Amino acid sequence: MLPFHCPILPGEHLLGWVNRLHLLLGYPEIAASLKQLGISNTSFLYCRFNSAICDAISLYRREVKNDSSGFDKHTSLPMLSIGLPFERYAEMRLHNQGGIASEYRQARIACQANWKFCSLCVEEDLASIGHSIWHVKHQLLGITHCVKHSVPLQEDFSLLKDLRRGALPQIHRFPLSDKVNEELLVWSQFCHDMLILLSNDAGKGAKIVARAREFLAIPEITRVKDNSLPIFEILQRRFENEMPNAVLSHLFPMDVEFKSHKVSPIKKVFGFDKFSPDRVHPIYSLALLYWLRNDLALVA
Repeated sequence: MLPFHCPILPGEHLLGWVNRLHLLLGYPEIAASLKQLGISNTSFLYCRFNSAICDAISLYRREVKNDSSGFDKHTSLPMLSIGLPFERYAEMRLHNQGGIASEYRQARIACQANWKFCSLCVEEDLASIGHSIWHVKHQLLGITHCVKHSVPLQEDFSLLKDLRRGALPQIHRFPLSDKVNEELLVWSQFCHDMLILLSNDAGKGAKIVARAREFLAIPEITRVKDNSLPIFEILQRRFENEMPNAVLSHLFPMDVEFKSHKVSPIKKVFGFDKFSPDRVHPIYSLALLYWLRNDLALVA
């Protein structure tokens, strides 16, 4: 039992809640707080299913509610459902098992997994509850804008990489940017809507990817040696030509040799990647689904 009353708030990230528990416990170092809470002193990264998030989910089940709502509503982990086989994702979600050691590593992506906040949301939190929180809706890999206020999110590549070194958003004062990129704002809205969709239906991710496969007429028998089929080159050209440049530049690094973003999410998502045919970084899946969002009627 916790020695004080500190409920997790609606929309608050699970690791942000643990960070608040640490502040209330009063220890100068977070290691002591984590030991008392029974949480591994490993990186607080919102995009990793590591021992810290597993222990935080277990704490939630003991102290708040013994169900999957900690996973579904207080993390951005439901996004993994568009990159993993459903059985593996279900094992993670329901049984807190089946860690993903490499899904977020060795991926050719450009966006950083830093903790982010919206300065206007901070002001609203301070006015309504007296302190700010780390919102799940801001902790989506690839997101750039707060969809509620249509402003760029604030982040720092060193201070906010690992939340064990951070505190509440209100203490951070970064230079504000009033430059709104409309293409990235639309992308951020899509990411936000997809999180809501996936967190409300655990099986939705696999179904959406299957629909995308059917729409694109991708062969069902996935053999890595088939990744040179003409259909992939045709779809790749369409993808590169139809995706907004701002989104491509944000998500994927520039290939200096080809002077383009030579990324093939189509091959990766549908199992034709020789390095990880059974799993895919969710950024690749998100990019593919964003490209097809109107064809698949994914979001309003």
